[in-house]
Amino acid sequence: MIKDRNKNIPLISSIDEKTNRPFWSVMIPTYNCANYLIETLESVLVQDPGAAEMQIEIVDDCSTKDDPEAVVHKIGQGRVSFFRKPQNGGATNNFNTCIERAKGQWVHILHGDDTVLPGFYSRLRAGIEQDSTIGAAITRYMHIDKNSNWRVLSYLERDTPGILEDFLPKLFILNRIMTPSIVVKRSVYEQLGGFNLELIHSADWEMWRRITVHYPIWFEPSPLACYREHAASDTSHLRSTGANITDGCKSIDIAELYLPDSIGPELSNLARETHAILGLETAMNMLATGNMSATVNLIRAALKCYKSPKVFGTFASLLANSQDLLELTAKLFISTDTSQILADYGVNGEATIQVEFDIREINLIAFPDWQSQEEFLYEDLTNLFRIILTSPQRDKISLLIDNSNLADEDVSLIISDVIFNLVQQENLDIEEEPAVCLLNNLNEQQWKFVLDQAHVRVVLQNQNKEIITKIGADELFSLQLSELAIYLRNRE
Repeated sequence: MIKDRNKNIPLISSIDEKTNRPFWSVMIPTYNCANYLIETLESVLVQDPGAAEMQIEIVDDCSTKDDPEAVVHKIGQGRVSFFRKPQNGGATNNFNTCIERAKGQWVHILHGDDTVLPGFYSRLRAGIEQDSTIGAAITRYMHIDKNSNWRVLSYLERDTPGILEDFLPKLFILNRIMTPSIVVKRSVYEQLGGFNLELIHSADWEMWRRITVHYPIWFEPSPLACYREHAASDTSHLRSTGANITDGCKSIDIAELYLPDSIGPELSNLARETHAILGLETAMNMLATGNMSATVNLIRAALKCYKSPKVFGTFASLLANSQDLLELTAKLFISTDTSQILADYGVNGEATIQVEFDIREINLIAFPDWQSQEEFLYEDLTNLFRIILTSPQRDKISLLIDNSNLADEDVSLIISDVIFNLVQQENLDIEEEPAVCLLNNLNEQQWKFVLDQAHVRVVLQNQNKEIITKIGADELFSLQLSELAIYLRNRE
């Protein structure tokens, strides 16, 4: 159905309609969230119409901190199937795996830390069965915290159940749908493709807009789903780095292609302005907690997203409410040593934690296992540096490398050898080696500072899992090497 399908939108294979299929496929993607998975599963099982009507499956993205399979055995009691991916592929990739493995006519992707409320499946089924052209259905939802306390109720799109009218402009300007609140006909995914692999934080928003352009959407006004926000989630980390704003702007560019020229640019500019202001408002919240690094990251991302009098007015209000931020901004205007200034303000505005490295626009962090076999170690490093050296963004990248179990001199020799071989074998033209900082014998506060500056943890085949767990780096936003190249292209 889509003209000139984006190469990053995977095809979804169809299922033979002659086979017996359940009405629902409840697909639950998980990654290090087993502590919430019990509540998620219980919220589904209490509404279970039976295996003939509902497939329930956990799709685990190689969790490293917990064992979701044990939860499935305990809570599912044989009713819930479990599939563990052979390697971590990231949230967007896992969504697509969920769709491919779904056998039902309608697919519900329910995060492993979200829940549904009684009546979710029965009410939505009653609505969507009224019109065969409906492509997706949504309910009102509640934002909940780590303790499952209700916080904020989503928009009331209409007073009574029914098909949404004039919903497309609203959705194009701001994402009004959280994943646990929407179900999609599997044939729609087969027609439009899966989630866009270019996107990380905004892949869901792009998908909902793609669907809304082509299909009617049913709305149930009762709040029947809960979207959880907590510090360990990918969303929380992306917000602290500003990556959610950058990714959202990329999503806006992609979605504009779905609209006619008569309304596309206007709606997209409204979306960029809204997104930028949202980033600045989030920066205000980060500033209130004393997280100056996150505040600066969000401001940078917001001002790159869109520039308008309204955006600048919000930025001015932010400056007016913080003496520390106003001083920092003034120093950045008059100084050439921006890296040191930002480092000085890295943790609660104090310059007491010094870790010497070149803070740049894109700070990557990796934890190689220096004790692994030499061929595996060199393969990991070669693949990593190939991506960095061939990226148009290489001048904006700073690579932080943990070497807790090997001397700086030895690590420097290995890295130099890897880069030299890459340059010679692949005829790369580089004027200088990339910015690399070795991290050895850091204390707890120094690690906290470093992790606060890191935008992405690069997942290697052979890595020092002990130090990753010890310092809490497993909670960072992480990317496989295959995803890193896409991420860097998106930052252009």
